[in-house]
Amino acid sequence: MKKYLTIIFILPCFFVQLLAQKPLSNPQGSWALLSDYSDEFNATTGLDLTKWDNNVNDWSVWSWEPENVWLDGNGAMHIRMINEEHVRNGTTYYYKSGCARQRKTITYGYFEAKVKGCPRFPGVCPAFWMYSQKQSKDGITYNEIDFMEVQQREFNIKGIDCNLHYVLSGSSAWYDMKNFYNAPFAPNDGYHVYGCNVTPTEITFYIDGIQVASNVNQYFILPMTVTLSMGVRPPLMKYGTGGERLVVVPDANLTGFPTEMLVDYVRVWQNDVTAINDVQNKDVSVKLSVYPNPCVDISKINYVVAENGNVKLSVFDLRGRKIKELINQLMPAGSYSTEINTSDIGQNGVYLCELETTNKVTTTKLLIAR
Repeated sequence: MKKYLTIIFILPCFFVQLLAQKPLSNPQGSWALLSDYSDEFNATTGLDLTKWDNNVNDWSVWSWEPENVWLDGNGAMHIRMINEEHVRNGTTYYYKSGCARQRKTITYGYFEAKVKGCPRFPGVCPAFWMYSQKQSKDGITYNEIDFMEVQQREFNIKGIDCNLHYVLSGSSAWYDMKNFYNAPFAPNDGYHVYGCNVTPTEITFYIDGIQVASNVNQYFILPMTVTLSMGVRPPLMKYGTGGERLVVVPDANLTGFPTEMLVDYVRVWQNDVTAINDVQNKDVSVKLSVYPNPCVDISKINYVVAENGNVKLSVFDLRGRKIKELINQLMPAGSYSTEINTSDIGQNGVYLCELETTNKVTTTKLLIAR
């Protein structure tokens, strides 16, 4: 009898691992599940605090408390929001919620979570995302990829946002790349699978295995932490004229709290293509870079020539047509810099800077945004 019980126990585990071998969208390639970043939430001893931090610092109108994140012992992580008045830094707030953030950082991979939204609508936003913390590289100081933010559109529960945000050094301004998907379902009607494949060249979003958006990856190069959380949204807060988040005092008839989102699993994979691109991207960041980028009028192209020989530096459009040749001459090994004026290139958009030396061709993107 014990032998049969062992078989019964092993089979479910086997099928979970089998299903986890590839993302739901079933992309080509040889995929490896990263156990350090993945979690089936099957533990009966509570959230794995060696992998997850559930005591994340509060920010703006969001008060994140560890008691609002827990495992139910039946294979799901719960993240809750409650209506509770409290004072933080001299300001009165009215909602406390939960946030689970991974302790390890990662940049590239395929990120997937199976999530059920919360009953309360509008005003509460379940989110699956990742973001950087106090990092800087190649003129970029902040990265955030929102794999999904649901129920945050006050008048459209089916509206799903898959957005990207970044900040460049020397500025506090956020740049946004926004994607909106009007789903054929309400995100709180049951579990749905939200995925995103992040490579050095492209960021592609999937919902229930179907591609819903894609962006060229120009700026998302920083180490980030995978996060699941509940955020406060209108009408439970409001935005100021400068985009700041402002407190709204709830009325006496407020209902729908406490409310919870559920997470069945988080899975992260990498494949052979990601690994190759990661190496290439690291090489590009050393050999060829453009700053500032996006470029309004004039940027500098910095590049390294590894050995003596002929050097070509050119700008191409995305169709492969040469727009301008900047350098074509014999040069000794060394580090160089040359200026580029957007008036010599053309209209706003993405272009490719190509450095051709004796044994190698290296490219990087240039974004013109006047």
